[in-house]
Amino acid sequence: MIVLALALAAVTAGPVVRADDGPVRGEALANGGAVFRGIRFAKPPTGPLRWRAPERPTRWTEPVEAIATHAACPQPVYGDWNRDAAIHSSEDCLFLDVRTPTSSATAALPVLVWIHGGGNRAGAGGGTVESRITEAGVVLVSVQYRLGALGLLSHPALSREQGGIRAITR
Repeated sequence: MIVLALALAAVTAGPVVRADDGPVRGEALANGGAVFRGIRFAKPPTGPLRWRAPERPTRWTEPVEAIATHAACPQPVYGDWNRDAAIHSSEDCLFLDVRTPTSSATAALPVLVWIHGGGNRAGAGGGTVESRITEAGVVLVSVQYRLGALGLLSHPALSREQGGIRAITR
């Protein structure tokens, strides 16, 4: 019970920042920085949103915990390099992670945005924010994106359904 109370105290002690859609609570780092894992940047692309362009998430007013890892986007296993991401995947995967060298909201720092590789068919951004590059004064942002057909399928019927967005045809 004491361990649970200490864990909950640690969670609530994390820094809170305001994202565009609402406040998020991250994890304070010993060096004065902070890490935020799993900040939603779009509604879950499931059900009727599966074949649509990402939609902005519903805004929130209370701090959302951004301390846990999140699922990778669906993908087949291509080998050991993406096995974990493929096994722990979900269509609800449109999140980003941020690590900062300081918790100051006014610090003017360069930002490195990491878009994972994998040929648009595999890979994941999770874990990228464990990099210590932030110790060089850089904010690190890692973005998850839909892969394969869920992210790249282009068909005229889907474009018409989106209200006039034209598909690229040859």
